[in-house]
Parts: sequence; structure tokens; C-alpha cells
Amino acid sequence: MIKNQTPKILTIAGSDSLAGGGVQADLATFNEYGLFGLTAITSIATITATDFKVFPVDTDVLARQLDSIRLVDQLAAVKVGLLVNLDQVKLVVEFLKQLTIPIVIDPVLAVKEGDYQQQQVFIDFYRTNLLPLADIITPNISEAQLLTNVTTINNKADLIAVNQQLQALGITNVFTKGGQRLAGKMALDLWSSPDGNRFFEKPKLDFLADVNGSGCTLSAAIAAGLARGLTMEQALKRAKDFVWAAINHSVTLGDQLTGNSVWPAGQRWENKIQ
Repeated sequence: MIKNQTPKILTIAGSDSLAGGGVQADLATFNEYGLFGLTAITSIATITATDFKVFPVDTDVLARQLDSIRLVDQLAAVKVGLLVNLDQVKLVVEFLKQLTIPIVIDPVLAVKEGDYQQQQVFIDFYRTNLLPLADIITPNISEAQLLTNVTTINNKADLIAVNQQLQALGITNVFTKGGQRLAGKMALDLWSSPDGNRFFEKPKLDFLADVNGSGCTLSAAIAAGLARGLTMEQALKRAKDFVWAAINHSVTLGDQLTGNSVWPAGQRWENKIQ
């Protein structure tokens, strides 16, 4: 039998039945990069017109999923998304310690659709034990604030300050997403690395009041780029363009649901990945 050498990539994250984010968005992104996506599901989210709930997957079930992944040869990268309790974080920390491949962590601590927040003991362990294992983390403004003592992020100087605090935790690369949250006509993100700071800017898509899944898609695209052998800078630039197109071509699911869902295939309309 001919062996298919398509690179393999793992996402450890929650499931979103509406496919705006979570493993659904991750797998769609991996596919656009020509990668074979694997999953370890941490939770299942249910969304209605009036309600958002997250149901954790039992820790033993998550452990068995990771045991399955250990049988896979030559993983190219891993992306970590929503972990819903301390036991899950501890389990994933031990799993990641065994790896020597790029690790991208999207610290989903403030879920947009609801007021789901983690207790301080969770955040402390997460910050101290999980995040330093990452090659890069991708917090949004709310998550960056939860992970530091920075209370206000309104401009470029604030982004630099919060990234410096995160790097002080032992995190090599930090990509904080200002996105639509900061004033101005440009969606602004900051990458801080050992070589310094670089801002990434794209025009804001003001016609969309709310889009679900942009953060999941961005971190998945970064992981996919690294799995494809891109440098960190190349992976970030490609991911930024990729998620902008995914937002620009986002899908409206229904009048009873808030916001659109990103469409990772959107870049096919603008700049087909080589």
C-alpha cells in the first residue's frame, strides 16, 4: 500500500455544533492548509438564541483520546484551545511535555458568547505550567488581562506592556489580538518575540457587528503554517490574511443566532494557499 505522507496536526479543543469555532473551525482550517487534522475534544458547547453552555468531557475520556493520538507517527504541530477545568490542564501539560513539535496555545479564558470565567487557582496553574510550553500564545485583550495585572488595553503602548508581562512568564512568542476592540480603522494585533515587537494591521470589517470563531481560526492557521515548515513570521502573516478572508466571507446561520460564523474556505476566493 502506498503511504500518504500528508502532514498530521492535532487540535485539543472544544466542540462547537454551529462550527463557528472549536475543533470544527480548526479542522476546516487544517484542511485548507493541506493537512490531516486530528482531535482531542475537551468539551461540547450548546448554543441557542438565549443560552450558551459548555459541557466538559470527562477527564478519563480526554485521556483516552490523547492515548489514541500517541499512536500517531510524526505529528507536525499541535494547537490547544479551550480547556475547561484544572484536571484537563494538568493532563494536557503532561501530554505536551512529551512533544518536540510546534505548540500553539489559544488561551480561551473568556468565552465571548457568555460570562464563562475560570477561577483564580485555574488561571494561576494555567499561566505557570501550561503557557510556557507553547511556542506561541494568542490571547485576545480580555484573556491577556486575565493572565496579567494590566487592566486597560487601549493602544499600541498598552499592547506592548501586556505582551512584556506575558513574555516574563517564560513564553517566547506572544501574539495579542487587538482586532476590532481598539479604536481606529485598522484591526491591530501585536507579535512580541525575542527579536522585538511587530504590529500586524488589516482594515476593519465594520459591516460585521459580531463574528464567531476568528480566534480559533487564527491559532489553527498559525499552527498549520508552522506544521508546513513556515517560519514564525511567515506563519503569522499567512494566518492574519487567512482569518481576515474567513471573516470577510463568514456565514450567516440564522436570524435567531447572534453574529456570523467564520468560513475558513474564504481565502479560496482571494488568494489560494500554495
